[in-house]
Amino acid sequence: MKIMISEQFQKFMATLGIDLNSTLEVAGVHKIVWQEQLELSDSDYWRLMSEFDNELSDEMMINFGDITCMQTFMPSFFAALSAQTGLQAIKRLATYKSLVGPVRLVVTTDQERVDVHVEGDNLGIELPRFTVMTEQLLLITD
Repeated sequence: MKIMISEQFQKFMATLGIDLNSTLEVAGVHKIVWQEQLELSDSDYWRLMSEFDNELSDEMMINFGDITCMQTFMPSFFAALSAQTGLQAIKRLATYKSLVGPVRLVVTTDQERVDVHVEGDNLGIELPRFTVMTEQLLLITD
C-alpha cells in the first residue's frame, strides 16, 4: 500500500516532537521519508502504528486525531466533511478509509443509533491503541 507523508504532515509530526525517519527506523520500516509517498506492506503499516502507540502520549494522540491540526488534504476526510448529514459523513469515511491504510470502519445503524467498529485488515492481533483512538477522534472532531 502507498501512504502519503506530505510535507505538512512531517512538519506537524515535528511540532509533536516526532522525527518520522527515526520512528520508521524503530518500527523496523527501513525507509526514509524523502518524498511524500511511502510504499508499505501491511505488516510495515501495523509496526508503524504500534510505534506511534509507543511514542505518542494521550495528549499528542488527541492532536493527531484532529485533522485541522494536520493541515493536510486527505480525500477521504474531504468526502466526509462535505456530506450533508453526520451519518452520510461516517458512511463516506468508511467507504474511502481503505485509501489511507489497511483499516476498515464497519458501520451499522438502526432507528436509534449508529455503531462504528474499527477493524484492521490482515492484522491477526489487537489493533494498536493509537489506531483506535485516532479513528474515534476523527469521527467526533469537527
